[in-house]
Amino acid sequence: MQLWPLLAWRGRGCLLMYAALVGWSRMAAGMHFPGDVLAGWGLGLGCTVLSRWLISFATAARAKGLLAPALPWYGVAAAAVAADQAAKLSIERAFVYGKQVEITPFFNLVHVLNPGAAFSFLAGASGWQRYFFITLGLLVAVWLIRQLKQTLPRFEAVGYSLILGGALGNVVDRLLRGQVVDFLDFHWQGMHWPAFNLADVAISIGVGCLIARFLEIRDKGNKGRLLSG
Repeated sequence: MQLWPLLAWRGRGCLLMYAALVGWSRMAAGMHFPGDVLAGWGLGLGCTVLSRWLISFATAARAKGLLAPALPWYGVAAAAVAADQAAKLSIERAFVYGKQVEITPFFNLVHVLNPGAAFSFLAGASGWQRYFFITLGLLVAVWLIRQLKQTLPRFEAVGYSLILGGALGNVVDRLLRGQVVDFLDFHWQGMHWPAFNLADVAISIGVGCLIARFLEIRDKGNKGRLLSG
């Protein structure tokens, strides 16, 4: 919900659909009562209002030189880490390893462990990959922290902060568990997309924000060349 103040109506519609799907899946899986889901939706609404106020406050404070430019974006990254770890802890407590619960004809909640990277890359290695991915994740995090110290356009800063939060979320898994907990399983006609988690979702949204920013810059450059021609 931290993204709500930054998105147009289409993006907000996608967020609402996602929140509805998550709440319904929790009830369908028997993990929460309807009252719990309604309370969660109310909490999400409150967080949306709070995030809108915080972004407005941070923008005004930065304009007056009262707030470091990176601080709000570090907060977005921290929120992504917290949400990812809370979801993984819930899955670990609710599901035994390997359990699968069908939510819709194309979506399951599962509890699996991935010692590798995305798409189970290097999952079959002898164990060294854990330390490799921890080191790589921390190096990426340091670079992103440095990038966020600059004054960046809003969508670019959101992209970096979400990638930072996602990278750190999976690093925490490798430090504490030795492997990454995955629990979102989408499939169609027997073909399964590799299971993933909220950290992966944050990274994907962050990359999408950076791509959108790149396309915006490219379009502005093309318009500028057309006008100058």
